[in-house]
Parts: sequence; C-alpha cells; structure tokens
Amino acid sequence: MAGATGPAASGAPPTPARAGRWSAAQSTPLRAKGGKLYWSLSGGGLTRSDDDGATWSESGADGLGGASPIELPDGRIVVVGNERLMISADGGDTFTPVGEPLPFAPAGVVYSSVQKRFFVWHWDCGDVVLSDAIASAGFDWQLP
Repeated sequence: MAGATGPAASGAPPTPARAGRWSAAQSTPLRAKGGKLYWSLSGGGLTRSDDDGATWSESGADGLGGASPIELPDGRIVVVGNERLMISADGGDTFTPVGEPLPFAPAGVVYSSVQKRFFVWHWDCGDVVLSDAIASAGFDWQLP
C-alpha cells in the first residue's frame, strides 16, 4: 500500500502516491456510498482509499484508463478501460470488461439508471463538435 498526505496534514485534498512516486491524479475522485474514495491516475490505473485519503492502494487490475470512475446504483464501480468499460463488484480489487469494444478512447463515462445506458464522450480540442462525440450502450445494472 502506498501512502499519501491527508487533508489534515496539508489543508489540501489528498494526492495518491504510486510506487513510491507522487503521481498526478486524473479528474475528480469518486466518494462511493460506503465511504471509500476512488481516483483514476494519469496514464491509467485506479487508486483507492479506505480511510478518507490518509492512505491509498492501487488496483492491481490491468487495462484501466484515466477517466474518473463512477458508481452504479448497486455499488459496483465502473471505469473506462483501454478497449471496453470495466466493472468491479469487489471494491476495485478486480475488474471485468462489460459491453462491446469502445468506439474511441473516452474522456469520461456516466450512467443513466432511468435509460439503463452508459454514455461515453470524447473531443479533440477543436472548434467543432465531432460527429461521434458521444456514444451510448445499453446496460441494465439490475440484471446479474
């Protein structure tokens, strides 16, 4: 388990450490229903804190992208993978691919429980919205 500074130590939000080196976290951390914090790391990977950011441990799962994780209504964690969305039912220890291959490298993912769909998006920093800027895929979180 790699350590990190906590909010009380510096007055700033905690920053996860990776392999003994400070690593930039990507985007916004997820505070899950059970109180765990999940934070995507730049360059891929996911780190988790079970103690409000005092310490962090990195998921051993391969193929995770750098977009912010989300939590499904049942508590499972979803992250963007290198080729597919990845889902974890064990708090981020392991991930399995879900759905079809992604049409592009997404910048993020959201889930609509009403529509039972994931939505992913990307952009190229240009002045025009890409014709494939948003893609969606059906997923019923209530099915096994």
